[in-house]
Amino acid sequence: MIIKKLQKALRRVQKIPLTDHKSYLLIVFELIAWIISNRGELNYYFDYELYIRGRRVADYLKTSEFRRIEKELNSPEYFPILEDKYFFYQTLEGQGFHSPRNLFIIDPSGIYSMESRRPVTHEEFLQCDFDGFCKVINGYGGKMIYQVEVSSQNLFVNKERVLLTDFLQFLEGRKYLIQERITQHKEMNVLNPSCINTMRMLTIRTGQEYLYYQGFLRIGINNSYVDNSLSGNITVGIDHNTASLMEFAMSSHIEHRTMDRHPQTGTVFKGFKIPFYNESVEMVKSLHGIYQQFFMIGWDIGITPEGPIVIEGNNITGLDPFQTLYGGLKSSFLNLAQEYRMAV
Repeated sequence: MIIKKLQKALRRVQKIPLTDHKSYLLIVFELIAWIISNRGELNYYFDYELYIRGRRVADYLKTSEFRRIEKELNSPEYFPILEDKYFFYQTLEGQGFHSPRNLFIIDPSGIYSMESRRPVTHEEFLQCDFDGFCKVINGYGGKMIYQVEVSSQNLFVNKERVLLTDFLQFLEGRKYLIQERITQHKEMNVLNPSCINTMRMLTIRTGQEYLYYQGFLRIGINNSYVDNSLSGNITVGIDHNTASLMEFAMSSHIEHRTMDRHPQTGTVFKGFKIPFYNESVEMVKSLHGIYQQFFMIGWDIGITPEGPIVIEGNNITGLDPFQTLYGGLKSSFLNLAQEYRMAV
């Protein structure tokens, strides 16, 4: 197993760009140690660009170390509080946070109107003109999300006209939430207008204090209507001090960070200022105060003309994108985890 992994790694070493990288002998030794200590995991050594001279493997938190802390401090029994979109949005609405407007719930029993608080017939549903998104209630990663529009008693899903009965059958009996489409801030549309480009903002609790730890912006490309990186889109780091984007994008489809502008709009990333950034930071810190069961939460925040809007709260499963963008976070993260242990 190790031999095969090492052979694969050496093939990737040959593709390392012309940077001030470590000696090939040192890279090989580090790769062997990395593969053994990370149970065969190879990709992060290259994602973190640990082959660059001066970059220390010891500065990066391993996935196994992170998961031990996650299991200890983010108790799994509380995950449904964030994962169930219906209850999550009901909580936000009750606390006065800006979030998407909920229109309908669809499940095997039929269609339930959130506005009238009663079931509606197919005919009544098709009389309610709206433009929004249909999301599986406990989904993640941009999966099982559909553009839904009702106009002049016709249903359009992902911009194609379909019969309501066919769409309900397509949903396969799972529970879905339909939300009204969000209007994105015009500056964010300059960056990419095809979807709501959201910030993933990580907050950490250290007792009675809630800290904003790190964040990045996810951007849709190729006219995608979702921005999630699992769906093939891109991620750009944020300079916290200036509220502006860093120079290069990161993506699972980009082996080395060379994309410095949006491929469709041509907007340059470096220096692009995010509207209402400081307000977003304050919002996520306040949000974490509602969910005190969690040591850490990843918030998805969109930007509207009126300010930040809460899209989702997520249990964090790794520091990988943060460490890829900002370098090793092991020391600071372990210190915050210890502060939390001592406080609670």
